[in-house]
Amino acid sequence: MKIIEQLKKAMNWEELDEATANEIIKDLEDGIKSLKEKQDLEENKRKADEGKAWSDRVAIARSKGQKNIARKKLHKRNEGISPGRMAMLRRLGKIDD
Repeated sequence: MKIIEQLKKAMNWEELDEATANEIIKDLEDGIKSLKEKQDLEENKRKADEGKAWSDRVAIARSKGQKNIARKKLHKRNEGISPGRMAMLRRLGKIDD
């Protein structure tokens, strides 16, 4: 086990039993695993925030185009109705403009 040898060498422990070394290695692996999980969560959150920002920008851009399309459709539908009739229908509450 090269890791145990490295621990002995790095910490100047001549009498490091294998059980203690394995416990230290397990603690180190658990610490590394928790740090990786935390890093993955932060990365996923960052990506989700970027995706939400992009979808918000797209929604704003599309809303302008959709408003123009709706306005053109309304104009096309009301094209054959005279302005006097439109005014009368508004007064009667038949249409909302």
